[in-house]
Amino acid sequence: MYKKIFILFLFITLLSGCTNQNETISRIEYFSGVKMPAEAEILYSYIDTSFGAQGHGSQYTVFSFKEVDEDFFTSEYSYGGQHYWTSPEGEKHYRETFSGTLNFAEGKLPEIEASYVNHLVEQKEIPSEFAPNWDEEYTYYIQSLTIMIYFEESNTLIYIYRGY
Repeated sequence: MYKKIFILFLFITLLSGCTNQNETISRIEYFSGVKMPAEAEILYSYIDTSFGAQGHGSQYTVFSFKEVDEDFFTSEYSYGGQHYWTSPEGEKHYRETFSGTLNFAEGKLPEIEASYVNHLVEQKEIPSEFAPNWDEEYTYYIQSLTIMIYFEESNTLIYIYRGY
């Protein structure tokens, strides 16, 4: 009897872990059109599911790469999709296809975006080991409500969706 309960508990735990990772990846694709490379492993993820967020809350996800996908971090990697959202009044809106190419920039993240990232880390109590190390060399990408920061030395990518 206890063995069956333990096996059932283990199965549910493993299944929910896969679902959470799939949900995180599909949410990134939904809001930014970016398909994360298969070799990107999620180290940490926070998604704001509070009452006011209505499914459009902020997201902070940290990925690790064992091998760098050169195509992903160049302007050759294209993204796109359909954007569908609901207004605070409950009216459904549809925006046509959006697309582009990822173009990670070198240098320092603009101060307003760095302040936003630091505020999000502090406000949502992101563990310090997953906070950005601004002393490490990095490249970044900003598009609308999405910020991605790739730290070359540690092969980690921080994906941030600002929410609305």
